[in-house]
Amino acid sequence: MNTEPTQSNEASRLRLILGQMPIVLFSTDTEFRVTYLFGAPLDLLGLHPEELVGTSILDFFTTRDPAHPPITALRRALAGESVSYEVEWGARIFQVHLCPLERNDEVMGAIGAGLDITERKQAEEELRQRELEQKFLADTSAVLASSIDYETTLPKLARLAVPYLADWCIVHFVEPDGRFRRLEVAGHTTEQEQLLQQLADRYPARYEGEEHPIGRVLRTGESVLIEEMSDADFDRISRGPEHLVILKQLGMASAIIVPLASHGKVLGAIAFVRSTTEKTYSAADLAMAEEVARRAAMAVDHARLYKESLETRDRLQSQAAALERAQAEIRTVNDELREANEKLVQRTEEAEHANSAKSAFLATMSHELRTPLNAISGYAEILEMGIRGPVTSAQRDDLARIRHNQEHLLGLINDVLNFAKIEAGQVRYQIVDVELNSLLAGIRELIEPQVKAKKLKYEYRPSQVELMAHADPERTEQIVLNLVTNAIKFTDPGGSVVLTADKDDSRVAIRVQDSGHGISREKKDVIFEPFVQVDPVLTRSNEGTGLGLSISRDLARAMEGDLTVESAPGEGSTFTLVLPASDL
Repeated sequence: MNTEPTQSNEASRLRLILGQMPIVLFSTDTEFRVTYLFGAPLDLLGLHPEELVGTSILDFFTTRDPAHPPITALRRALAGESVSYEVEWGARIFQVHLCPLERNDEVMGAIGAGLDITERKQAEEELRQRELEQKFLADTSAVLASSIDYETTLPKLARLAVPYLADWCIVHFVEPDGRFRRLEVAGHTTEQEQLLQQLADRYPARYEGEEHPIGRVLRTGESVLIEEMSDADFDRISRGPEHLVILKQLGMASAIIVPLASHGKVLGAIAFVRSTTEKTYSAADLAMAEEVARRAAMAVDHARLYKESLETRDRLQSQAAALERAQAEIRTVNDELREANEKLVQRTEEAEHANSAKSAFLATMSHELRTPLNAISGYAEILEMGIRGPVTSAQRDDLARIRHNQEHLLGLINDVLNFAKIEAGQVRYQIVDVELNSLLAGIRELIEPQVKAKKLKYEYRPSQVELMAHADPERTEQIVLNLVTNAIKFTDPGGSVVLTADKDDSRVAIRVQDSGHGISREKKDVIFEPFVQVDPVLTRSNEGTGLGLSISRDLARAMEGDLTVESAPGEGSTFTLVLPASDL
């Protein structure tokens, strides 16, 4: 009985696998009609592929503007190009790769794959919002700490809040005699500034009415959130028809009024207002406004206490006054030292968090990119196997190019992932005694195709004595292979690459010497830094991440070795990997 899986079974298995992945596969003919549509994300969009096959792919979009990215990309694919772009489809966001579908050198349509990146985009937006919030709060603290004069810092705070937290803002203050004073008005536009000033000139701060939201906040110390202004809200605020006209010209779609309160005492209030209904205030905005007000109130309270202490000091006798001044100075210095220490701790934590976030982002990005790249390789292999039908020689050449470029891009991504792992301290090393002659001899097999392609002379000169290094064999081979590959990459056809190794009492040295272009003195100092390439002109045809040498040196140093270079323009380069010699 024949137990080999049929082509149909293989196709079903492939559909089952792809059905678990966040990818939409599709193809069209040259008239933009859908000829194939499949993918798990279609269920999230409420779409049924069998109903859409045969319809125009242009019907998927709300516009037929020729400049719309998906339409532009489709036209370019039908013109023979491969295109990548991002597109919103329903409530989802996709990273789409589109390429021409060719047969016998004729474009028959387009084929594409769309990766659902909605969750990733949402996470990035949440991270961006958190960073903006942290920056705004840090700027708020910096403004409040810039002066002990709250009549200087609070107006600055109002202007800092516009436009991040509000379209316009008013700061109110309670005088010691209980009167209300409008301390600052700040608008997002010149017109708003003029209307706010007109409002301040014509209508002094008076909030006697029981229902006036600002008066209620000043009396009770409780915040007010008006998610959407109603006619009743305007009636409570307005003092008459002319006042109402100015308020509506300003634009009041949503408002937050928060108290400036410290130790149970209301010192004032801040009103934040948004002019349009596009983004009304929420509970999260209220929490942010209350945190800003809390910090402002603390600054005001500290300023008042400081002023009172100065007034008390002035009433003392000269000796007591001198002692009070000394104590005030000590308190000030202690406050500054404590604040400086807190800021130093905060900045250290922020730097560590930023570094961790960067490494996590690089690792996540690399991991996410590997999935579609592996899918591309898999689809290319499926096409080469003829599962979708006979493959011509020209198509095999195209598929080979696809897989070659996929492998090249995957190598670049692996470089980024390795760099992220090294920075995050996630690389593990297995340090053993390594016999180098055989390890280095095996390099030829790995680079032989590149050597032949560039018609180079490659030579490995084994040591006449046994070479034993105390290192991780896999990392050692990775470093040497990277150095030899770089030498091949930057050596012109007809040149030479020589690999040698020798030993002194406690170290072994592996050298890769080439007859390439060489490296200038300025570049020698920076080529081991991340994302640095020797010369954009030379590397244009040998594109890479600029991480290879940085990764290699970090790996060497992690094994208690080092990586150095000797080179001059026009004289080639010699890279030397030094490792601890084995005690055997």
